[in-house]
Amino acid sequence: MARFRAVAALAAALVLGALLRPSAALPPPAEGSVRLALATAPGTAAALHRLARSPLPTPAPAAVRDRRTALAALAPGGARRDAVRAWARAQGLVVARADDWAVTVTGPAPTLARLFGTSLAHGRASSALSVPAALRGAVASAHGLDDRPVMRARAVPYGLTGPALRSTYGVPLLGWTGAGTTVGTLNLTGWDPTDLATYAAAAGTPLAPGQVTTVAVDNPANPLVPDGTGDDFEVAMDAQAILAAAPAAKQRMYFAPNTGIGTADVFAQMATDGQAGLLQVASTSWGLCEPDSPAWYRDAVAQSVDLMLAAGVTLYAAAGDAGMYDCSRPGSVDNTPAVDFPASLPGVVAVGGTRTGLAETAWGTIAANPGTSFAGNGGGGGASAAYARPSWQAGLAQPGTTRLVPDVSSVADPSTGLGMVNGGSWWLGGGTSLGAPTWAGLTAAALSGAGRTTGVGDVHALLYAHPEAFRDITAGSNGYPATEGFDLATGLGVPDWSVLGPLLTGMPVPADSVAPTSTAKAVLVTGTDGRARFSWSGKDALPSSGLASYDVKVTQVGGGTAWQATTGATSHDLTLSAGRAYVLSVRTRDVAGNLGPAATAHVVVPYDDTLAARSGTWVRRSLTGDYRGSHVASATRGSRLSFAATGRSVVLGLVKAPTGGYVDVYVDGRRTTRLDTWASSTRLRQLVRIGAWSTSARHTVVLIVVGAHRSGATGSAVRLDSVTVSPW
Repeated sequence: MARFRAVAALAAALVLGALLRPSAALPPPAEGSVRLALATAPGTAAALHRLARSPLPTPAPAAVRDRRTALAALAPGGARRDAVRAWARAQGLVVARADDWAVTVTGPAPTLARLFGTSLAHGRASSALSVPAALRGAVASAHGLDDRPVMRARAVPYGLTGPALRSTYGVPLLGWTGAGTTVGTLNLTGWDPTDLATYAAAAGTPLAPGQVTTVAVDNPANPLVPDGTGDDFEVAMDAQAILAAAPAAKQRMYFAPNTGIGTADVFAQMATDGQAGLLQVASTSWGLCEPDSPAWYRDAVAQSVDLMLAAGVTLYAAAGDAGMYDCSRPGSVDNTPAVDFPASLPGVVAVGGTRTGLAETAWGTIAANPGTSFAGNGGGGGASAAYARPSWQAGLAQPGTTRLVPDVSSVADPSTGLGMVNGGSWWLGGGTSLGAPTWAGLTAAALSGAGRTTGVGDVHALLYAHPEAFRDITAGSNGYPATEGFDLATGLGVPDWSVLGPLLTGMPVPADSVAPTSTAKAVLVTGTDGRARFSWSGKDALPSSGLASYDVKVTQVGGGTAWQATTGATSHDLTLSAGRAYVLSVRTRDVAGNLGPAATAHVVVPYDDTLAARSGTWVRRSLTGDYRGSHVASATRGSRLSFAATGRSVVLGLVKAPTGGYVDVYVDGRRTTRLDTWASSTRLRQLVRIGAWSTSARHTVVLIVVGAHRSGATGSAVRLDSVTVSPW
């Protein structure tokens, strides 16, 4: 989920309530939908659950065939499905979707209300639906006649590149590309696919023909047109995070209406496709707070998740972006601890959030003002109120008897998240909505690294049995503190895929002749003096051999070497020049003499606002944990800020918020653009490139606050977060 807040929630009763938009005044819908769960034999749910918890033993075709046969034997069967289809046709209804477990029908809402024993209030069912007499024995339950949105995205919009993301979590060797695998994602709004193409071109990983497939479920709105909620940011970030983590993996993007029926059906379709071998990994960055999820809805999703797991599909879900208070969000405060669904479902790997930096910490800033507003954020976590504690969590030193969330974590703080494209502009992407597709993509990468084209299904028992595959996070908080071992802030911690990948996929242990691996990180130290800390680590392919040293070099882009050494140390601090870019290159050497491939990281030092000439009223503003230079704001018309810099382009980091106004940008005395810093909700930073010069030269850039703002804004401030001069 992310901090351009897409925080998920479902309605609080059997009839789902709207959370994304006010809905009481909406006109009655002309059409309605009802989902019919087919009746199963006694013990079917338990048998399916046991099968789901049994990973596929091998990727051999015979094992896959045996699993598909076992699943087909448990299904209610085509006879019940066909009976429902025939009944629907006789009633003049349309079958929107059908499989061996459930059928969804659509038709005029008044007709559906009459057939299923309810009435309409404001166009929606006023009571629980009953199964028609003609369907008893074939259908176990019926739910629907409510088209209000139910889920919210978990996304928050500088950031990590794909190689840096992979390096941060120990993706060890070339070949971990995701080739031969497919990752499925759930999407509840349309989007502009040119955003992914723009990102792919910039990242140097152009999309192959057919690499991305769109699957429409239950007649969603046009998947290629954003719906105006801003949640297309979520769709773009999911696709780009998977591409960053597994650049050769295929993607199946499932689009459905944001209703109880629509979201239940999209999970069912992913399960059907998993059984057909069309995907091996899946991810959802959408969810709702668990207390708002009706039991029928949780049961429907749980059945689909079990079918996915039994077919070898591993599902990751964002754990939420409101820390320990998952039901709270701006304008609707609920300071009762709660977790997010479907992350709380025991079959789902719940992904929490961290902030990368000098040391990786739990992501969270909890600040609630009861009864008025909620300013908290952070990776979701806590104890489920709906599910018993699974066996693989039984030995944890945590009180209680219920399912604990999250299981695992990865970077989610948008100030240290993924650089990505939305609406043609570059943003910082974050939230646990970044974590879930990152884990899904890296799982696909690990599968391809092992040469597998089949998935592994439920991985919880393996994850909890191998703490050595994780880097424990012991600092920070999401409301719950990060501690040694498992905790409710980051779960088991963040992955070391050089260890986890072979465990997950059954990859053979490498021979000692295989080169060691290296990871590298460059972090700008908070302050205004250009200090940076470069850190690195390595791992030998065969632990009995061990590491001997690191060959380390820091170079200035377009300049000389800033520092170089062969050392046993794992970090070094340097003072760097504002406006300059630096690259860290590390190679690891083991005691057997094998030299690992180079790992790289880079840092560009922003200009500090003390280097800029200011006139008018400017106030210093700090962003927690971020670089402190260039954080100034003004709401006074005519206020000027100017600086001179040498490079090929200048990138401005501007905070966009409901209080934002316009600012004119002049380059070398000529106005080049007027930027609008207004947004309906606070977005951390939009990166705006000013100038694109063919050669590096010195230019003067001036910002002038215009002061006027669009209708609906609550202010006219201009807030400058960073000024970075790019050598490229």
